[in-house]
Amino acid sequence: VVGVNRFAEVGDGVEVPTTAVDRSVEEAQCARLADLRANRDGAAVDGALSEVRSAASGTANVLHPMKRALVVGATVGEVSDALADVFGRHRPSS
Repeated sequence: VVGVNRFAEVGDGVEVPTTAVDRSVEEAQCARLADLRANRDGAAVDGALSEVRSAASGTANVLHPMKRALVVGATVGEVSDALADVFGRHRPSS
């Protein structure tokens, strides 16, 4: 049985440690993202993301168009969204 020993349930009253991210780190990352988007060739990114969607819609290997999209400045989230446009997103049932 998978996970019996490793993923035991945590009982009531047991505090689970969490990681807090400093607000300045979040702000710096948002600034870097805004800078990336402001200084990239938007037409090249749009074209590359279109190639990702096109490859995903057919039988082509999506890795090469994904790599081109990332090289021209698309974000991982934008590439993921392009794939989700074709494949959809997994929604786990409860």
